[in-house]
Amino acid sequence: MKDWIKSIRPKHWVKNGFCLAALIFSGQAGDLASWWQLIPLLAGFCLLSSGGYLINDAVNVEEDACHPRKRLRPLAAGRLNKKSVIAVGVLLAVLGFSIMLWKYNGQPGLVGWSPTVGLGYFILTVSYSLFLRELPLLDVLILGLGFIFRVVAGAFALDLVPTFWLLSCTYAVVLLIGFGKRQGEWRVIEHSHQQLGNTRKALTGYTPMVMNVMSIFCGLVAGGLYLAYCISRPDGIPFILTGIPVLTGLMSYLRLVWRSEQVDAPEDLLFKSPLLLGSVIVWVIMIILLPMLSYD
Repeated sequence: MKDWIKSIRPKHWVKNGFCLAALIFSGQAGDLASWWQLIPLLAGFCLLSSGGYLINDAVNVEEDACHPRKRLRPLAAGRLNKKSVIAVGVLLAVLGFSIMLWKYNGQPGLVGWSPTVGLGYFILTVSYSLFLRELPLLDVLILGLGFIFRVVAGAFALDLVPTFWLLSCTYAVVLLIGFGKRQGEWRVIEHSHQQLGNTRKALTGYTPMVMNVMSIFCGLVAGGLYLAYCISRPDGIPFILTGIPVLTGLMSYLRLVWRSEQVDAPEDLLFKSPLLLGSVIVWVIMIILLPMLSYD
C-alpha cells in the first residue's frame, strides 16, 4: 500500500491548486458556494494527474531506473508490476473524468466544458509521457500547458472566461519552474556522474547557458506581467503591494535554481525554502483580503 501511495504522488496534488486561480483573482474567494463548485474539479484533477503519473512511470521505467532519485520509485525499483500500474492509472483517470462529468456535464454556459478540458489535460499528459518529453525546450513549453488546462478548467467551472493576465502570468511562472527543474536535473546527473540523456533524452539538447537564459527570461516576464496586471486593475494602487511577495518569491526561486539540486523536485522545494514558502503564503493572504476591502 505504501508503494501505491508513493506512486500516485499525493504531494504533487498541490499543483492542482492552479484550478483555484480564477476563483481567487475574480474576487470570489470569500464565496463558499464557489468553493463547493470547484471541489469536484479538484478531486477530478487529482485523480487524473495521479493516473498520468502512473502511466508516466510505466512508460519511462527504464530511464527512471538510471536516475539517482527516481530509481527509488516503486515501479523502477521492481516492487510493482508494470501492467498493474498501467491498469490502476487508467482506472484513476476514468474515475476522475467521471466525477467531472457527474458534476459539470450538461450545465449551461462554460461550466459544461470543464470535463472536456480535463480530458484534454489527461491526453496531453499521456502524450507528454510517450514522446513529447524527449523534445528539448518544447518539453517544458508543452508541460506548462498542463497548468493552463488547470486554470481554464477552474475558470469554466465557475462560468468565467480566463483573462489574458491570468493565463500569461500562469504560463510564465510554470515555464520558470520547468526550466529550473531541468537545471536541477542537469546538476543531479552531473554530480552523480551519470551519462547525460540516460534519465531524460531531452537534457542532451540543453546547455547550462540556455537554461540560465531561459530561467532569467521567464522570471523577468513573470514579474513584469504580474506588475502590469496589478496596475491595470481598478484597485491597482493597493493591489500592486502584492507584487512585493511575488518578486521576493521569484528572486528566491531563481537563487535556488542557480545553486541547489532541490529544484529537481519543485513540489518538495516549496516546503524546504522558508523564504519561498513565506512569500507564497503572504501573497495568497493579500490577494484574498485586498479585493474584499472597499477602496474609493
